[in-house]
Amino acid sequence: MGQNLKIFLYIILSYILLQSIVFAEEQFQIVQLNTDRSHVNSGDFFVIQVIYSVTDNNNKLQGIGFNIHYNSEYFESVEIENFYEYSVIGDPLVASESVSDDDSDPETDARIALGWASVGSPSWPWISLPVQLMRIKFTVKDNLGYKTTHFNITKNSNDFRYSFKGCSYYITMNKSLTSDINNDNQVDTVDAILLLQHFSKIY
Repeated sequence: MGQNLKIFLYIILSYILLQSIVFAEEQFQIVQLNTDRSHVNSGDFFVIQVIYSVTDNNNKLQGIGFNIHYNSEYFESVEIENFYEYSVIGDPLVASESVSDDDSDPETDARIALGWASVGSPSWPWISLPVQLMRIKFTVKDNLGYKTTHFNITKNSNDFRYSFKGCSYYITMNKSLTSDINNDNQVDTVDAILLLQHFSKIY
């Protein structure tokens, strides 16, 4: 094979390789927070599902570590339920943000730190995606008044082949309205009509 032909083939192969790198689609490990409620009354509770997914559905990665940031002043208690324990790195750590503020949000003052890592070859989370990593039950303080609070997600670590995406969430809290019959966070004529209908059936 002539020298010129070798150089030509080398250039063609290099170009093909470069194009495959440039046009490769960026893949993400994604953590998002889900709940069926956007409003909650003071004294009540709501549950957030922490859902993990991957854009290419690869369920054999090295693991992931992240923080969930929130404002502890608004909540009476925070409870973690249905925790996914496969390849977990210790128990969830609940701590204040007095030392660092990774989410750069002055409205949050606490975090839940979580991490999973596969041992040996990449094998996490090993089950079909998306997967629920846990449920977090937040109990709102009594007589809180109208507040909107954010839940932010920041990365500690993830698989080096992937980018990370954390989907923030917010919820609105209201002072408890005992006459809010239809649970739309306001007391109006609709509630009065529903109340009259209720008593007309009783009597």
